[in-house]
Amino acid sequence: MLVFLFPSPMAARQSAQSPNPSQPPPSTDQPDQPAKPPKPDKRKDPDDEPTVISHWLRVEVVAADDKKPIEDASVYVKFTEIHKVGKDKQIEFDLKTNQDGVARAPDVPLGKVEVQIVAPKWKPFGQFYEIDQQDQTIHIELVRPPRWY
Repeated sequence: MLVFLFPSPMAARQSAQSPNPSQPPPSTDQPDQPAKPPKPDKRKDPDDEPTVISHWLRVEVVAADDKKPIEDASVYVKFTEIHKVGKDKQIEFDLKTNQDGVARAPDVPLGKVEVQIVAPKWKPFGQFYEIDQQDQTIHIELVRPPRWY
């Protein structure tokens, strides 16, 4: 026959709920008040707020010979984010064109921007552009590479 020396879980719960007679009951000087929720932190982290995209740089990539859009071309948009204090930051967007040959880069600042296009079976393209409008469209025509003999 086995004898357990450990109290059963039910007995442990009852003993935890019943007051200990050797300790005096808690004082009731203050009336029961609901617990106050913690005060919200007034310092907000700017990363917690969703960013709103105010403008887009639109890059259209088409074939030079028949003006058809080029799908799945890699579009690299590079620019420098200028800071008043500290180092300037180089930003690069790696994008792909959709079925209409369009890639969109969010929140590109006004100024000098480098656009590079790489697509299979097409000659790579790269050029600097001056962005002077909030929503600007750049139209790029790719040519076939010269044939090797």
